[in-house]
Amino acid sequence: MKLTFDDIGTFNNFNHARARLGDKMGIIDFNGNFVVPFEYDAEEDCPIFDVFSETDTFLMRKNGYLGIINTKNEIFIPFEYDGINSFQMILDYIPVCKDKKWGIIDKNNNVIVDFVYDEIDVDWKDNNLNSREKTKVYYIARINGKPQIFNHLAKRVI
Repeated sequence: MKLTFDDIGTFNNFNHARARLGDKMGIIDFNGNFVVPFEYDAEEDCPIFDVFSETDTFLMRKNGYLGIINTKNEIFIPFEYDGINSFQMILDYIPVCKDKKWGIIDKNNNVIVDFVYDEIDVDWKDNNLNSREKTKVYYIARINGKPQIFNHLAKRVI
């Protein structure tokens, strides 16, 4: 008998999706087989549909903190963040929130921009969804309501 899930997210390019069973989340394949055990917290700020098709990684919550795992259940970004602006994992730098302040880390969890900002958003210089090149990305950081702009290398330009 096949297991019935409470919710299933969008399948990515690797035929994996997040699924929810009660108050836990895991990752399944297109046939409903468990790829990652259901040991992650199912909460509203960690939506079921948030997947990264290019990297086969998933935003998850564990013990109250957000992190990113792959389908081998290896931790890609550790579970130590209050927020992750995970817009696209194709980026080299990821805005994250810790202790109510935002900063930018690289994919190895090294801090690139200090945690001093009230918010950090990601945007592209053009809105063509088919040509989202890393060099066209920029970060808009706000501190005390005032914007600062960082380029695709997470270097402040304005």
